[in-house]
Amino acid sequence: GVLVVDTQHRIQYISGIATNLYRKLRYGGDLRKRHIDDLDVDDHSVALEAMERGACIEAEIQ
Repeated sequence: GVLVVDTQHRIQYISGIATNLYRKLRYGGDLRKRHIDDLDVDDHSVALEAMERGACIEAEIQ
């Protein structure tokens, strides 16, 4: 699924697929405006890497 995270590490967009995947991890409701660091997954490291590169990246988180 696709996440768009701003420079303040807040989720600005989350695709339907990403929403469904996060629901399986017991994250319900609207995740927009939440800090990615608040989620108990390693997605924040992917977001930081994308910001450092200044480009979108694709990664699989286990």
